[in-house]
Amino acid sequence: ITWHYNRIWRTPISLYTHILKYEPDSAKICNNLAMAYDDAGQLEQAIGLYQRAISLSDEYPQTHHNLANAYLQVGNEARAVEELRRAVALDPAFHHAWIKLGSIALHRRESTDAVQAFTQAIQAYPYDAQAYLGLAQAHLARGNGPAACSTLQKSRAALPDDPVLRDALEQCHVPPSAH
Repeated sequence: ITWHYNRIWRTPISLYTHILKYEPDSAKICNNLAMAYDDAGQLEQAIGLYQRAISLSDEYPQTHHNLANAYLQVGNEARAVEELRRAVALDPAFHHAWIKLGSIALHRRESTDAVQAFTQAIQAYPYDAQAYLGLAQAHLARGNGPAACSTLQKSRAALPDDPVLRDALEQCHVPPSAH
């Protein structure tokens, strides 16, 4: 019996595949199996299972976020953006999706959209350094260095000990009394 169960428990893929046999309508198990396939680099299987999880229960922004990340890995940025927008529609406070939307907008050179997305991320959760760094980059992309420095100064209130934010702020050449 132990030998049999060790085969089932051997990998996340084998475990969740086994559980899915008994709970075929579980969105959570589909998502977990999709994440296991994603981690294994089997993106087509992951995408199919994320889609199945969403069709079973479309209430978790994390599943849309996970699907968006898989789409990005296969080079489908447009579908990724759709899924990230669905994630924030389900939960406007899901800051991870806002950060990813901001990063994509920066990559596309859509700095106004990037500013909006990173601002939403900070409003949703002001304790993520990526959001402040992204917002500062978006301001710089718009040619607004003072706004970038102001963003980094504001980040210090939420994350006073973050070394990356501290280093970025030092690049602003703001006089020490302004810190």
